[in-house]
Amino acid sequence: MHLDEPMQYTGLIPRVDKQYYGVNITGVYVNGTRVDMDTKALEFDSKGNGGAFVDSGAWGTYLVDAAYRPIISAINVTFAGFETISTGPFNVCYNTTGRAGEFPKAPKLEFVFAGDARFAPHPESYVLRIDETMTCLALINATAQRIKYSTIGAMLQQRFAWELDLEKNILGFASSNCADTA
Repeated sequence: MHLDEPMQYTGLIPRVDKQYYGVNITGVYVNGTRVDMDTKALEFDSKGNGGAFVDSGAWGTYLVDAAYRPIISAINVTFAGFETISTGPFNVCYNTTGRAGEFPKAPKLEFVFAGDARFAPHPESYVLRIDETMTCLALINATAQRIKYSTIGAMLQQRFAWELDLEKNILGFASSNCADTA
């Protein structure tokens, strides 16, 4: 496996049940601009509530409403002029009927973890072209699903190497090309 960049690290926050391990997200950027939102919704409180989990067993990325709405609003600026629709598991899709060739390049999405570790998932991991008529965001409103925390799921984790050190309670990650074994 070839890493495209050096590993970055952030602290892991073990849950009382030790079943899940969380991270604190201290900021989110879209196209280099910090999203105006209350980041406390993405950080664990003193009782272990809230925060975000990195879960390779969940396909989608679920964001609590306080984070979801401002992030989607920031992303929608890039796709202004395209009708938004909701279908299947996706909360936000764009109608590209007859205009697929006009669809703009995906905005850069970046999550800042505690310790200033910056996770910028590959655009094809969160902007999915379903077919010629529809492109969807693989970001889901957790609150609408009655989920009380955020989860960075497997889709967003694609093309990254992940290192979980439970002794030191740290999570490492770096963009990688898993197909490249040189």
